[in-house]
Amino acid sequence: MTEISDDWRGESDPLFDVIMGVAIGPREKAIFSNSLAPVLLGLCGHTAVVEFKQEIQVAGKIIAVDCFTNITMENAVMTRLNGTQACFEIFFIPMRSIRSVRVPDYISMINVLKDQVALVSGAKLKEERRKAKLRQEKLRLKRQQQQAAKEAKRVALLIPPPE
Repeated sequence: MTEISDDWRGESDPLFDVIMGVAIGPREKAIFSNSLAPVLLGLCGHTAVVEFKQEIQVAGKIIAVDCFTNITMENAVMTRLNGTQACFEIFFIPMRSIRSVRVPDYISMINVLKDQVALVSGAKLKEERRKAKLRQEKLRLKRQQQQAAKEAKRVALLIPPPE
């Protein structure tokens, strides 16, 4: 995975340039925003069941989803139609094999969708950048006040008080 800075090509689109820490281009941006990949990305870190077109189910923790809706799971248990099971530490599922994804009941899909819409639109990143600028401005003002206080102490020590 390639990590890049925000200004890697001049003006950058808020979060689309970096999704999951990987640089993506305009084609991948379009694919990502017009698919269910953002919804699945919201399920990262949660346990889900993925059903294959070949009547196979895989249950495990989703650890990564790319812009092509490929899923990577860990501690996965694959169950075939005849009941046989196999365990895998890491399991990669290509998009073309996925029939459906069962979301756990405890996950509010409304909240996941709201978060992912904010992610795709860049609103979340813009808000984080705004907050970071405010923090930097507060720190700068605090440093200026401390500098002014030190300067005032220094001047007070150099100039004797009037009699």
